[in-house]
Amino acid sequence: KEKWSLRDDPQSQLQVVDLVAADPVVRVALWRFLLGHDLVRELTSWSLGAEDPLRAMVADPRSVTTTPSDALWVRLVDVDRALAARRYPAPIDLVLEVRDPFCPWNDGRWRLTGHPAGGHCARTDRDPDFVLGIEELGAAYLGGVSLGTLLRAGRITEVSPGAVALASTSFSWPVAPQSPDSF
Repeated sequence: KEKWSLRDDPQSQLQVVDLVAADPVVRVALWRFLLGHDLVRELTSWSLGAEDPLRAMVADPRSVTTTPSDALWVRLVDVDRALAARRYPAPIDLVLEVRDPFCPWNDGRWRLTGHPAGGHCARTDRDPDFVLGIEELGAAYLGGVSLGTLLRAGRITEVSPGAVALASTSFSWPVAPQSPDSF
């Protein structure tokens, strides 16, 4: 797309709608190709992930501006099955109390045990280590939002000191979640 200034200087833009690569090396090569175009003053990408290497590739990282947007939402419908279905990079054994006004079968206390190979989640009568809403659990489920951040924001109540720090480590993931498609 071209715009012309009052001085007749080209103000060219390059718009990247989707950039999908088989691996990180290919992704960097694609970005280098796109950044190497002559006469392009502005490059716009619509689906840049939180951990995309672009910012680290440019000489002036402050020249890269981002606008966060919602593109990936998770709503857990069956808490026990969802928590048992994922893997946990650090061992976890705690009780979380979930509040879910829309799906009452999710409401209650759940004992979660997990490790890198998988997890187990079942109802319990034990006292909770922390209390959170289904929205907060959904935000943390894919590992993109830290439970510690949600605690500091006042969206989680910690009952057992240190439980949220342990859970934050266990719910983290080496790669931030990203969806190239908005829905």
